[in-house]
Amino acid sequence: MPALGRTFVVWSVWLALWSLTVGRAQELEPRAYSAAPVGANFLAGTYSLLTGDVLTDPSLPITDVRARESLIKSARESSRRLVSALS
Repeated sequence: MPALGRTFVVWSVWLALWSLTVGRAQELEPRAYSAAPVGANFLAGTYSLLTGDVLTDPSLPITDVRARESLIKSARESSRRLVSALS
């Protein structure tokens, strides 16, 4: 491998490994720290239906496996004053 190609590979690996150390996850709820009235309560509910084929090991004698999942989620949130929560 020419020296230029080897240098490129070394820098590419170094950059990939470095990005693992400094990568940060994004907050899933973008308005998590938004201004909400103090004492406000929120209720949320979701329903999900998942269906599909299940992949199995081809060496097993199992065929035509299907899955059907129903998921129900509920949540309750309330806003509080930050200063009173710290003291």
